[in-house]
Amino acid sequence: MNDKPVPKEPDYVACQVCLDEIPQSVAISHEANEYTQHFCGIECYSLWKEKQEKQLKSQE
Repeated sequence: MNDKPVPKEPDYVACQVCLDEIPQSVAISHEANEYTQHFCGIECYSLWKEKQEKQLKSQE
């Protein structure tokens, strides 16, 4: 009986900006456009947010 527990690999998601693979448990998420977007950190989230604001202003 050598049934040793095997650790489960974490679920990974891609950062919306830099596309780095990050564990879902540490990703910063933002719900938009009816789906969740993930970011590896505040820097990528800030870049994404600035880009979204510029796109909204250009559409007006």
